[in-house]
Amino acid sequence: MSEAVKREPFYNRIEFAIIVCFFTIMVVITAFTVFSRYFFAFTFSWAEQLTRLLFVYVSFAGVSWAGRLGAHMRVSAVTLFLGEKRGKYVFWFGDGIAVIVALYLAFHIAGIMMIVYERGQVFSAMPWMPVWVMYLAGVLGMLGFCCRVVQGRVIEIRTLFKNKEN
Repeated sequence: MSEAVKREPFYNRIEFAIIVCFFTIMVVITAFTVFSRYFFAFTFSWAEQLTRLLFVYVSFAGVSWAGRLGAHMRVSAVTLFLGEKRGKYVFWFGDGIAVIVALYLAFHIAGIMMIVYERGQVFSAMPWMPVWVMYLAGVLGMLGFCCRVVQGRVIEIRTLFKNKEN
């Protein structure tokens, strides 16, 4: 393991760990389902719904990870027209709007999640799994995205001040 990976804080690997673990579980469940369907003419009723639920978590973990990497929707051609320095301010403005939209989405997804929770809805093929768990992925993904974008800007500011001091 490289020295840079060892020094990286654990919270910078959360999304990656979720994506790898849940995607691995998805592949195993799907492979087992296909195998059992073709060789034994049997399949678990909950397998497809659980795979979909895990896919939702993988997707929203990816949204948060994209915020960490700065790989979310940006128009990088702006720097070609405005230059590097002025283009940075446009990126900051865009990141601010992205955070506001993500907070708005998190708020409304949480509202839907609470309605589903109050009604006690469960998945049809997985009666042991409440539906609000699926909406929780959206809330966590959007809030994670906000935290990661803000984290990126804070790191950028700290780097800028360290470079000015030197």
